[in-house]
Amino acid sequence: MIIYRFIYILLLMLTEYRFYIKSNDNKKKYKYNSAGVCFYSDSDEIKIMLLKKGSKKWEFLGGKVEKDDISLLHTALREGVEESNGCITGINNSIELDFQNIMNELISRNDTIYWYPYPKYNYGLFFIKIPNNMIHNSYTYGKTELFENQKRTIHWLTVHEINNLINDKKNLNFEDDYFILSKMESILKNPNNNKFLEKWEIIQNFEKNG
Repeated sequence: MIIYRFIYILLLMLTEYRFYIKSNDNKKKYKYNSAGVCFYSDSDEIKIMLLKKGSKKWEFLGGKVEKDDISLLHTALREGVEESNGCITGINNSIELDFQNIMNELISRNDTIYWYPYPKYNYGLFFIKIPNNMIHNSYTYGKTELFENQKRTIHWLTVHEINNLINDKKNLNFEDDYFILSKMESILKNPNNNKFLEKWEIIQNFEKNG
């Protein structure tokens, strides 16, 4: 059994795709093999997109790095588009078109993108602002992720609704999301005041500068 387990772990390591990214102080590179995205509105009343699995469990959209991803940001956006059935920038887009629309939107705005590096879990969470006309009701995204045929629903929640949600950590699929969700208003309104966030510089092909 030990030999089989060793072989299984070895195969996982050989098929795992990852990025090594320097921290802001450029002192060390950390491995990241998964990414999430927090889409949020640019209106006066902040709303963020969360995915709900089952009757209670909430989480950010996201997933594992794949072979063709060119950066961790690419992973986060691709997963967000796939899990929302290509309905971020419009309704009934193809996955490819929706992804391209988001990239064009970010490049044209040239906004600073903030992300939360979490090397303990080889994970990074990106905060992506989108216009109000890209906020849809839950029915638009469907009840099943078509890309992987998984049951889920997608919702836009206000900060007040999020605060009510996290009163019970059992509502979260990953309890570590509590830290970010509890600071959501501060993160989105005053990101520079949150030292745990880092800036992601968009250069050619969405790579991180440096």
